[in-house]
Amino acid sequence: MSIVESLEAVTQVDSDLFLIEIEGIEVLFSLPPSKKVEQYSSLAGLLANNETLRNVFYEYIFTTYVEDKFLTKHGDDIPAGIPTTIAQLILYMSGADENAIEYTNNLLDLYRSNSNSVITRIKTTICKTFGGYKFSDLDKLNYQELIRIFTQAEQVLIDLGIIEKENILRIQKPKEVQQEGFSIEKTIQEDAAAYDKFDKEKPNQKIYNDPAYKAKMQQLEEKYKRLKMGG
Repeated sequence: MSIVESLEAVTQVDSDLFLIEIEGIEVLFSLPPSKKVEQYSSLAGLLANNETLRNVFYEYIFTTYVEDKFLTKHGDDIPAGIPTTIAQLILYMSGADENAIEYTNNLLDLYRSNSNSVITRIKTTICKTFGGYKFSDLDKLNYQELIRIFTQAEQVLIDLGIIEKENILRIQKPKEVQQEGFSIEKTIQEDAAAYDKFDKEKPNQKIYNDPAYKAKMQQLEEKYKRLKMGG
């Protein structure tokens, strides 16, 4: 698959993309939504004893979720078995085969280890502070917009006394970290404790009934609506 085709796929496909090289051929593919996975899994079970229909099923999965349309249109020109192998990999990575339990546990461990990354913490802070945002909304923002909204969320938390100004998130270069004894893990843990405190206090309507808080939140929400609309 050419670099241009790969870039086009990244630009046009909203979901995650995966790349694998098999027998010298690079295959770029996406995964089906979870609802469709349930349906595919049920259908695969019905086709278990019919090899012909099962191969048609695998061919469909390959054609639908492989982003290199040259491969999907010229399947006869690639080594036999690759469409089936890729289709099975897609189903495996979607938790739709007999190894689903083990694979899911491994996936949970992987994402749990990444849950305290700086970007994840930034997104979590925005969503907790501004209830109108979802992670999927933030994924559509460019980096400048994401950081700008995070600093506004951070300021709201400071104004409410939930975090202190000296405890705001700071990122330093590895050399600076070593020299100053700075620990990003420690900072994230401190922020997490503050944000968890904020989350627990959310049911306390005293905060939300504060006219100053309501006015500030309304002002920020209107500002971000204008930003999202390009105004």
